[in-house]
Order: sequence, then C-alpha cells, then structure tokens
Amino acid sequence: MDRTLLVIPCFKERRRLPGFLDTLCPAIEASGLPIDLLAVDDGSGKEEAQFLNALIERHQQRWAFVHPALLLERNRGKGGAVYAGWDHAEDTNRWLAFVDADGAISANEIIRVLNIVFAGAASDTEQRSWFGVRTGADGTEVDRTPLRRLTGRVFALMVRILFRMPVPDTQCGFKIVPRSWFGSCRKNLIEERFCFDIEMAYWLQRQGVSITSIPISWRETAGSHLGLKHVLQMFASVLVLRRRLD
Repeated sequence: MDRTLLVIPCFKERRRLPGFLDTLCPAIEASGLPIDLLAVDDGSGKEEAQFLNALIERHQQRWAFVHPALLLERNRGKGGAVYAGWDHAEDTNRWLAFVDADGAISANEIIRVLNIVFAGAASDTEQRSWFGVRTGADGTEVDRTPLRRLTGRVFALMVRILFRMPVPDTQCGFKIVPRSWFGSCRKNLIEERFCFDIEMAYWLQRQGVSITSIPISWRETAGSHLGLKHVLQMFASVLVLRRRLD
C-alpha cells in the first residue's frame, strides 16, 4: 500500500515536541493510515540533538511507523530540514508531507486532513498536492495574536500580487506533495528558509501539479521562533525570490 512520509522539522523544540508526539503517534495508530513519521533536527546543537534522538527512540519502541531521528550537523532552515527528510523517502512513499513541530495543528486535525487526502489519492493522479490554509473556512478555527494575524495578511497579499498564487496561505506548516514531483523538481528547490513554501508552490504550478487548499484549525503556541526581525527578513526574501524566478 502506498505510504506517506510525514516529516517534522525541529529546531530547539524540546519543550513543545514531546507533547505533540504524545498525541500524534496514538492518533496515527488509531487512524490506520499508512504513515511513516520522521523527525529532523535542524542543527539545534549537540544537547538538543541528543534529546531528540532519545525522545524518538522511546517512541520507536511503541510505534513501528516512527523512523530514527535525522540529525543535521548545521542549521539549514525549516525548508532545508523538510527537504533533508524527504530526501530519505523510501520506494513505498508515494506522498511526502511535513507538519510543524509546535503542535499548532492538533493531531486530530492532521488525521482529519490526511483522511481527506487519502480518500482522493487512492484513485488520483500524481498531479495534485494539498496545502493546509488558515482561513477559518468550513468551520475551522484560527487563533493568532493580532500582530501575527496582521503580518500574515500583509504577507499573503504580497505573495498573491508578486506570484499570482491560487493559495490564500502559503506559509501554513502542513503540506502534502507527490514524491514523483519532488524527485523531478529537487534541483530547482533552492530556498531553505522563509520562502521555501512559496518556491515549492511556484514549481508545483510550473510543472502542472495542482494545489488544493484545505482549511485547517490552527492555534498559536508559546515559544515561537518568529520575531519582528524574522518578519522583516521574510518580506525581503520574497522580493529576492521574485527577482530570481523572473
């Protein structure tokens, strides 16, 4: 049966990841969905890497779908961690996915979306991808701070104008793409930090892979690494990416 590799990119997530895994792993088991789980440490340092490795080993003892942690020697950014994980996909992985480690998207919500994906993927061609979006549509709830809500809307408008994206929210940390597309497009995926989602969406469209937006419930969690400095870097990175892709 075709499986999905779900990557969790981690950068200094020892406070948020354990609780997230403690809900996600039982939810995957109960769902019966063919999912492989791979956590990737994005160069968080020796102590963090050791913590993640021990955490994953404990979960492996109970759940066979949990793979050994992938530990990157240097920090590459979330996109770099996602791609490093996807590079380790096996022949049985028809679909590649990632979800953020902070638990902003609950385990139940992840399973709900993956059930939708699997229901369509069974007879689908591999010319389709799925992006979680934080729009509040279809009965979903989005809990964000006023500042993050404002910057998110401005950023989304900027992306829509510069790239003509059909996706209302390119930055949500939950996406599923065909492994066949990733293999053929890997050399084009250069961005590894703030704009990797946008570049990914650009090349999906460029190569004829449709993007289906799926509204999700999302709740902001304490401990975010995103500050004002990072927001400004994101806006600057979008302009650089637009010039490079022209």
